[in-house]
Amino acid sequence: MASDAEIAAVLMALAEVRGPSKTFCPSEAARRLAEDWRPLMPEVRRVAATLPLRATQGGEPVDPLAASGPIRLSLARDWRSFRVVRQAAPDDTRPHAETHPRYAPRPGHAH
Repeated sequence: MASDAEIAAVLMALAEVRGPSKTFCPSEAARRLAEDWRPLMPEVRRVAATLPLRATQGGEPVDPLAASGPIRLSLARDWRSFRVVRQAAPDDTRPHAETHPRYAPRPGHAH
């Protein structure tokens, strides 16, 4: 199973490519990480909740852990106030592997 760092890297890569005004389905990240991606979805949502991502359902903000049914993710408005805390493993040579950093709130900034 994919590590939290791998999941975070893929989620942030997808979000950064689209920018703060576009959304994506968390299943896009799961599909990049595993052929059998559906069992990974709870972990993807759990990790997404720790990142500077905004979760929506029907255009309305939701908690990615509490929402049932499909959600969309996008960069949070304040995503630039987050700092790098860990890099994805550099020895991951799978073609779909991303090496984007994982993010955490900077001290003094609310998530």
